[in-house]
Amino acid sequence: MNQEVGGEYLDDKQSRLDIVVRTQANELINVEMQLSNQHDMIKRTLYYWSRLFLDQLPKGKTYRRLLPTITINICDFTLFSKSANYHSTYHLYEDSSLNIGCLALAQFTTIHENAWYGG
Repeated sequence: MNQEVGGEYLDDKQSRLDIVVRTQANELINVEMQLSNQHDMIKRTLYYWSRLFLDQLPKGKTYRRLLPTITINICDFTLFSKSANYHSTYHLYEDSSLNIGCLALAQFTTIHENAWYGG
């Protein structure tokens, strides 16, 4: 599966996705791992997701051929400071083709430690 997105034209932004897989149902899943907070993860996520969604439709084909595209972010930092959840799922709208999951390792570790020590 091609991990390169963008770059069709000379001045286009080109990016390399960490892991891209296609399920048996032909859904696309992009898994991104980010260790340091560059303060652009939400915009980067939407960019990667949109490119992966867009690239599955060949010229001249109908939009009905578009299949769900899922993004899973595994971050070693807190992405959403107002949420104590270690796993969050966001949708563009109800049951759409946009499915973005975020896993905040720092929050998971804190929850795990508190549960482990009974605190």
